[in-house]
Amino acid sequence: ERFSRRRLPQVFFFLSCLILPVQIVFFSFCTFQTSSCFLFFFIKQIMPTDCIVCFKSVPTDGCFMKCVSCNHAYHLEKCSGVAPATFKSMGNAKREKWNCRTCRNRESRLNVGGSCDSGTPANDDTVSSQLADISAKLELLFSLKANVDRLCDLPAKVVDLLSLKTSMDAMRETICALQASMEKYESIVALVTENDKEVKLLRTEVERLQGTVSGQTELIENLQTNINATEQYSRRCNLEIHGVPFSTDEDLSVPLNGLASKLNLAIPTPAEVVACHRLRSRRDGAPPILVQFASVSVKEHWMKARKNLVRLVRSQGEPKIYFNDNLTSTNKDLFWRARTRGKEKSYRFVWVKKGTIFAKKR
Repeated sequence: ERFSRRRLPQVFFFLSCLILPVQIVFFSFCTFQTSSCFLFFFIKQIMPTDCIVCFKSVPTDGCFMKCVSCNHAYHLEKCSGVAPATFKSMGNAKREKWNCRTCRNRESRLNVGGSCDSGTPANDDTVSSQLADISAKLELLFSLKANVDRLCDLPAKVVDLLSLKTSMDAMRETICALQASMEKYESIVALVTENDKEVKLLRTEVERLQGTVSGQTELIENLQTNINATEQYSRRCNLEIHGVPFSTDEDLSVPLNGLASKLNLAIPTPAEVVACHRLRSRRDGAPPILVQFASVSVKEHWMKARKNLVRLVRSQGEPKIYFNDNLTSTNKDLFWRARTRGKEKSYRFVWVKKGTIFAKKR
């Protein structure tokens, strides 16, 4: 016990050295932005508005004790050891000079000095109780220091959490963009599906129309063929005379009667000739003469006599004259193509008889 009383100043010095770094660590945590909880805990320890014993707020009406030495606040009764009746009976002067038990014990320890050898049993009990309090506080400080050491890694973890939050925000934006893209993709798929249905319906309709058009085309071709045949049949009594010279104010009955006499044919009467006029010519020569007879037999007599046209041209020096059937525009084009293709394929004869086109190699 004497040794303990001698070592009390060194123990208190050790405690002060141990508390100082702990307070510094708390102060460094309080400056960190995410350590507001530790700042709150530290402020509760140093601010006089909180009880230093139970760490609860003191009454705002001033019914608490405040140590003049350490400037800490204490609740009445258990925390400060002052009863409410005693507090009311104390004057302001005594309250302002009041010291807490910790400060009174510290002052008594400082006064121990060289009187350690002459200690009394009462002083020994006091020292023992003080050492017990010191041991309890040391255990509390060591546990607090261990907690502080564990919390030293908190800033790095907070930084990691903040970086993780940034990554989560970026991931959230990516997910939102993907959801928007999926919605757009689904709308496009729905539109494509609808268009596909419409295309199938249109394809069916087109196939039906193609069948209809094919039938109509075949029908039109048949009608054109029938019309061409009917028109050609209506021209069965017509005769085209080519090579007759053209003169102004001519009377076509004169060259017609002259040809009849030269070919040993009967002079056609007005009843046998329904119409006689010149056609439009695409060439620079004389336009051909179209003669419409009243009967096919008369026209056939003239067609049989055309073989004498060569003799007439050779013997009498007449211009080259020849007879043709009056063909429709379709049959004329077919006759021209038949002659052209006949030359290519070495066909020797291509001719028209009664509105029908013939071809022969030999």
